[in-house]
Amino acid sequence: PLYPYLLALFTDAQGELNAGGVRLLQAGAGALTAALVADLTARLTPIQPRIAGLAAGLLAACYGPAIYFDSRILVAGLQTLLLTVAVWALTVRDARVTGRAEQALVLTAGLSLGLAAALRPTTLAVVCALVALPLLSLVRAGSLRSCARQVLVRSALLVAGTLLAVLPFTVRNITVGGEVVLLSANGGLNFWIGNRATADGLFRPPAGYDAVNDPLHRAAASREAGRELDARGASAWWRSRALDEIRESPGRWTGVMLRKLLLLPPPKEIPQLGSSFAWHRQGAWTLRLPVDGRYLLLLSLIAPFVLGSNLWRARWLLTAAAAYLATIALFFVTGRYRAPVVPVSYTHLTLPTKVLG
Repeated sequence: PLYPYLLALFTDAQGELNAGGVRLLQAGAGALTAALVADLTARLTPIQPRIAGLAAGLLAACYGPAIYFDSRILVAGLQTLLLTVAVWALTVRDARVTGRAEQALVLTAGLSLGLAAALRPTTLAVVCALVALPLLSLVRAGSLRSCARQVLVRSALLVAGTLLAVLPFTVRNITVGGEVVLLSANGGLNFWIGNRATADGLFRPPAGYDAVNDPLHRAAASREAGRELDARGASAWWRSRALDEIRESPGRWTGVMLRKLLLLPPPKEIPQLGSSFAWHRQGAWTLRLPVDGRYLLLLSLIAPFVLGSNLWRARWLLTAAAAYLATIALFFVTGRYRAPVVPVSYTHLTLPTKVLG
């Protein structure tokens, strides 16, 4: 729900969107993300931190899909910045920062995560993971009583910062929409689109779907149910219908799940809307910079071994990354084919795919 409010700042009285202004803002967000990645890497790397930070920053700045998403009217670039800010703030907090400065950093992390969740609600899974993580520090410290208060305060600040960004949208949903909806209520429709009897692993909107005026497809759900449904009711109705169709043909549904998994590795992108990254890559040299997602994947896999003694300080980064990857896998497999897998699917396992023809 947050992105439309951002776009409103770039819309004139006649309703015309200044897309160039939005792209400029997102380009700045991408540049700031690269700078934060550089600083974060330098803080976590025990050997040659400045060189490692510079290398990581350059890799982030030259990664084609990231540049591409910054130029699109999409939430991806801004969400990436907010997630990076959260991890950076929590990592800086570990660097012997105490008192109010420490509390301010934790609150900043929570606020960044809340704003990221307002862009894409699946970010709330990252919040849950990062709130649960400090419980491990209690065991690691060896004294529950001496550390419990500090851990609870930090967790409370992280949750408070998140709620500070999320609750205004919840209040609006209650006062304007008349329903208690945290952020959005489109989960049921997405689940049905990806699991219905005619699903084939790709995003295919249902007949008569009006994404602008009826994004939850409430009219169709109300018509089929024989009564007027609110947003939550429509979402529940679509979810129930999907489960019924799965139960009617579990073998077919299993085949669709396998097809979705097979769609992930090939380098050929399957765009949801508009022209794809592959098409734009042919005409923009910045999208052809020699930074391959396969190499970034390998670097991320070996990073925990390189960190050595700094592995504990990297816990925020590793936990956030694992939680967000889990949400991608979950909603990719159980829901419709979604855009977050595009940067990976374009470059991942290119060689095996070519070998297989």
